[in-house]
Amino acid sequence: MLVRYHRSSHFLNAILFVFFSHVGIFCATAQTNTDYQADVESIESSMDALLETISGPSGRSIDWNRFRNLFRGDVPFYIRSNRNGEWSITELSVEKYINNIGPNLEKRDFFETASNLHLSRYGDMASVFMVYESKAAPTDAKPFDRGINSLELMFDGNRWWIVSLMWQAESTGVAIPDRWLSTNKHAADPLPVAKAVADPERDAVQKVIMAMFDGMRAGDSSAIRPLFLPQATMQTVLETDKGPQVRAGSVAGFLNAIGTPREAMLDERIWSYDIRIDGRLANVWTEYGLYLGENFAHCGVNNFQLFKSTDGWQILSITDTRRKDDTCWKEKPDLAAELDQLIDNWHHAAAAADEEVFFGSMTPDGIYLGTDASERWERDVFREWAKSAFERETAWDFKSHDRQYYFSANGQTGWWEEALDTWMGPCRGSGVAVKTPEGWRIKLYNLSFTIPNDKVDAVKTLLNP
Repeated sequence: MLVRYHRSSHFLNAILFVFFSHVGIFCATAQTNTDYQADVESIESSMDALLETISGPSGRSIDWNRFRNLFRGDVPFYIRSNRNGEWSITELSVEKYINNIGPNLEKRDFFETASNLHLSRYGDMASVFMVYESKAAPTDAKPFDRGINSLELMFDGNRWWIVSLMWQAESTGVAIPDRWLSTNKHAADPLPVAKAVADPERDAVQKVIMAMFDGMRAGDSSAIRPLFLPQATMQTVLETDKGPQVRAGSVAGFLNAIGTPREAMLDERIWSYDIRIDGRLANVWTEYGLYLGENFAHCGVNNFQLFKSTDGWQILSITDTRRKDDTCWKEKPDLAAELDQLIDNWHHAAAAADEEVFFGSMTPDGIYLGTDASERWERDVFREWAKSAFERETAWDFKSHDRQYYFSANGQTGWWEEALDTWMGPCRGSGVAVKTPEGWRIKLYNLSFTIPNDKVDAVKTLLNP
């Protein structure tokens, strides 16, 4: 899923004309369907699932349970429309949309491309503007309509929920402003991407772990017990006054603690999943923050080992660490914002001739690929080569825009592409960064010219006279 979405179709406007009547509201419950957990792990995956669910050819059966799972109950939909010069606001909801628009949607070919997303986030709240294009077929050169969806989302510590949805089509006579069509990251907040490829086995493993934490929050030891193998073990790695220790626990003791009534909910919030599977063995590394109600207790990592029997995946062992210091995350990290800051600072360091920041932003074995075929430098060799440049007021000054991001499923590797305005003319940069104990660091950067296709022959003649 990219900053420029190329998915399928605008589910809301193409058949708006079929519905202007009011019906009773069915109140959907705000409970997660764990079959679709991957859909709601991030804002980006939620947007992707929203488009995928309602898109497709005529005669399809839409998975409405997947659609419902994206929303926190029967949330409101609002449509701003203009018919024959008369403006109106039509109010829908999740269930009204499913019951009244859904049957017509399944009967027609309908595809949407969301060409740009703009995200603003504060804490656990997020607003998304999605520029969409409606098409009758994905290969159509031009959309029959386009407009903007506006969504509000909330994060509950475990997943994202869509809590409201509004849209307005350009066919109402209101043109989409250029700033919403631009992908320049300085023109509007970008929406970087972090979406893993669907993997049923990985999802099954994660589902077991999530069920354990759901049982903890509910204080339901009976729901947790079947998740463990009979021989399962638990231990904690601790730093004590007597030095490092491994403290053994037990599943029975854990279940007893979970089932003991308490005033504050035991809420372990998981910030990331790193899942490795080989046949019937799975290893899962999760970073967490433990809360008693709303009060932070400690943070650390859990290391799960799971075994897949004929009954499915079960927990074989859990080893955790615990700490309470400045390294603890109090909320799910915004990987895109972190990486964006690194790259901005890196480019600025070159413009300000700040040698320490520029080369300190790269890993010791980092590679820089320049535009010349001979320019492949390891970091320290590059530093020596560029020494005279950094003795000037400005080493070089590249202006970055149209940056797009991608992340590994475990959030430990990120890569990006960006357009650059340089003294050489338009260029393109792409890079790979890795998470280190000191934060993100650049492992590889590739700087290249962009040559229009119709100029290639001229460039070839210039290079090979």
